[in-house]
Amino acid sequence: MKRKFFLTTLLSITAMLFSSMFATTQAQTTPISFSGDATGVIANARIFETVTSNVRGAETGSLSATGGSLQGDVANFSIGLGISPITNVSSSLRTGIIQTRTSGGAAGETPNSSQSRATVNNISVQTPRVDRFIGLLSLVTATKAESTTMCTCGANGPICSGATTIENLRVFTGGSQQSPQLVTATPIVMPEPYTTITFNMVSDTRVVLILNEQIFNGNGDIRVNALRIQINSSGRSGMVTTDIIVGQSHSDITCTLDTDNDGIEDAIDNCPSTSNPDQLDTDGDSIGDACDSDDDNDGILDGPDNCDLTFNPNQADFDLDGIGDVCDSATGPPINKDQCKNDGWMRFDTPRTFRNQGDCIQFVNTGR
Repeated sequence: MKRKFFLTTLLSITAMLFSSMFATTQAQTTPISFSGDATGVIANARIFETVTSNVRGAETGSLSATGGSLQGDVANFSIGLGISPITNVSSSLRTGIIQTRTSGGAAGETPNSSQSRATVNNISVQTPRVDRFIGLLSLVTATKAESTTMCTCGANGPICSGATTIENLRVFTGGSQQSPQLVTATPIVMPEPYTTITFNMVSDTRVVLILNEQIFNGNGDIRVNALRIQINSSGRSGMVTTDIIVGQSHSDITCTLDTDNDGIEDAIDNCPSTSNPDQLDTDGDSIGDACDSDDDNDGILDGPDNCDLTFNPNQADFDLDGIGDVCDSATGPPINKDQCKNDGWMRFDTPRTFRNQGDCIQFVNTGR
């Protein structure tokens, strides 16, 4: 007997817990617009008198607000940045295959997110040195630089994240153009955000490499540069500067809060904290019936109101059945003789109509 009681109690508690879990409504935001783009390389440089400004390779273009899927691939990318007038050493940016992707919405990889990816293979950036005696300022290479970004809508709004993968990053400087000297080799796979490698060299030369540069532009917007190469060198002969971005991805999403998770955003939901996907509002007061304490707006709260959905501030109830006259589909039966007087007998239709006042009073007395 005790065992049966224990099992019954345990099942009851378990049922209550599950009921509580499923009855709790989790606030949720939903996406209402998407944005994103990806670019393989972005080059800005000044090599002595040659200026390169915002030259881009392998762009996806911008994702539309409704989402979609875009890509921009190239087999190889190469651009000359200038030539040293002193040593005739050229400056260049070269890559192998570049793949860029951006997507969002129903046509994207994940319907409720905005995602972008930029993958650049076999990167090589070479710049000449201002010093006339050395033919090469620096050479930066990597077998792969890839950035990814993703934005989704969470319980409290947008959630954005980014990551970078860089393989076999190497920096050379000095030596000859044919045999540059290796300064560092960094086989980093997934660097932490804003990993910075800096080299201060002779002839006022500075090389800065920024890995996994993550830029958050407000709520729901992230841009990641896999590798940023900044070289600055100046001397009596001139100036060399570069700001080259390799593998840029960008994702952006706009979310709206839906506290009661009924598919209607809070901004236009007439019951933001009570689920009511039908948005029914009987009295037209912009408060949905599901959360309106006076659905017919007659000054009588629902419950005590004998016509919750029909305006009747006087609460008239001729047949005394608890249903107000204006919303009562049937009148009757009479329960006292006074209801039959003053032509009251003519108003009854339940359980039958009456021929006259006497017939109505007879029904009250006999039930027939």
